[in-house]
Amino acid sequence: MNNKILIFGSLALDSVETPFGKRKNILGGSATHAALSASYFATPIIVSVIGEDFPDEHTAFLKKNKINIKNVEIKKGKTFAWEAKYGDNPNECEVLATYVNVLQGYSPSLLPEHQDIKYVFLANNSPSSQIDLLNQLKATELIVWDTMTFWIDKYNDQILKILPRVDIALFNDLEARHFSRETNLMKAGKKILSKGVKKGVIIKKGEHGAVLFTRSFTMHLPAYPLEEVKDPTGAGDSFAGGLIGFLAKTGEVNDKSLKKAMAYGTITASLTVEEFGADRFKKLKKEDIQKRFLELKKLTGF
Repeated sequence: MNNKILIFGSLALDSVETPFGKRKNILGGSATHAALSASYFATPIIVSVIGEDFPDEHTAFLKKNKINIKNVEIKKGKTFAWEAKYGDNPNECEVLATYVNVLQGYSPSLLPEHQDIKYVFLANNSPSSQIDLLNQLKATELIVWDTMTFWIDKYNDQILKILPRVDIALFNDLEARHFSRETNLMKAGKKILSKGVKKGVIIKKGEHGAVLFTRSFTMHLPAYPLEEVKDPTGAGDSFAGGLIGFLAKTGEVNDKSLKKAMAYGTITASLTVEEFGADRFKKLKKEDIQKRFLELKKLTGF
């Protein structure tokens, strides 16, 4: 069993409006959601940068969940911030504003004690910064990678260089179609896999689940059915955190463990969206995750 996961992503202050209400400057960011989900399986270590305005209560909350933030830099200026509005369709989001702030020009610098970590999640970040981090790692066994359409448009060549260095590549359905130039998701997944990804490609479809493509099998897993989605922000990163968290806990990456990891990713994502920001994790217990895992297993069995 490996009990440490390196997570490179953003710590952010989110302002979100959904049909269920509004929240301003709540704890968000790709690294936040991934680390909180992974913390129920292993010890996450966040690599990121924050500004002087990052609230102490958020720092305390991360530490309370046994998340290591020794590799989080504090820079003069303001923390990365993001504002968005969701309508009745949780899969559609109107981004109102993005304030890059201290993330502008940020390049990760790993502490020596973190360079030998075997399990790594490269959350949404510029391809150049992801390559910078990859070049500092010395003993990886599993690298999970994520991106977004903005990077695909601007730095496609760099992404093509990254893919052969990662084990599992994550895309949402729009990103997968855009990157592969295929309208059919089955063709898109297989085409991305052919770009050199070592183990598998996962295409996330929001409330419609996710599809895993490997060279030996393809698996579609529906999302856990929910009656209310209060805040969809961070669902994809929570999925990634649950996925890599389970794989790090088991210490095995094979067909069987990948299928289970997909399920745990689906579960952590479903729990995240039940409350705004990271609020669901303030009362979430390991038993809640396991209970929902068994329910999903029952729902998908036939």
